[in-house]
Amino acid sequence: MKYSSLSKEQLLAELDKKHQEIDSLKYQNTVIERQYGEIVENAKCCIAVYEAQDEGRSFIIKEFNRYAQEVENVKRKDIIGRNVLDIFPGVEKFGLLDVFRRVLETGKDEIFPVSLYIDQRISGWRENHVYRLSSGDIISFYSDLTREKSIEYAYETTGRKYKLFFDNAPIVIFETDENGFIVDCNNLFEKLLGYSRDESVGRKSADFISDKDKLKFMEMQKEIISGKLTLKRNLHVLTKDKKENLLSITSGAFEVSRKNGLRLIHFICQTCGNDDVACL
Repeated sequence: MKYSSLSKEQLLAELDKKHQEIDSLKYQNTVIERQYGEIVENAKCCIAVYEAQDEGRSFIIKEFNRYAQEVENVKRKDIIGRNVLDIFPGVEKFGLLDVFRRVLETGKDEIFPVSLYIDQRISGWRENHVYRLSSGDIISFYSDLTREKSIEYAYETTGRKYKLFFDNAPIVIFETDENGFIVDCNNLFEKLLGYSRDESVGRKSADFISDKDKLKFMEMQKEIISGKLTLKRNLHVLTKDKKENLLSITSGAFEVSRKNGLRLIHFICQTCGNDDVACL
């Protein structure tokens, strides 16, 4: 059996089965015990097994697989048989020991959601799935999500900076989805056209273009979606009080995500240069 391909639930079932077989045989260094070690060692996730002592007042590290050693930058020989607090002094404040104690008492598995672990040696984001084995030992399958959280933070920071620029840019800007519906517009868009953001978002962007140029604007959007980098057109834009202003609209596309697809971004300014120019 290739243990590295098993799910956490399958791994748990196999480990518990081996535990029961080892206990029933009461014999060390058997094939079963070696199989148990192989499951723990080769799993493609962090696995740690703890023996509870003094009714859960302390937890001794019994197993710590290769994957977990790499993540935590420790060696098995230095940590097996030691109190988890000696190796990871921040684990009490982290909240994981409270989970161990509850699972030890109730026998019900728990998920400890993604949280930031910090001590003087290491720090990182961890997600733990904690179970009680039939032997009474506590086993934790956990993931290091530090990279994912770092990327998430970078996206959030970039998004906040973009939103700040978008809202306060000294040029009229609005965004649409692939179907031409407005998903956002900035402060100057509201000032130029007279429509509030609430009145604009969700409406067809073509509603804000004069009938004489509506088809031209829609064709422009189709060209951008089909692969043109950016396009500029001089179009008549409609204000809330039905006035028409001949303005230059420069549009481009960017991908938000696979789920949300493309966004089209449009900049409006005074007419300048020739109409129908493709911008490289």
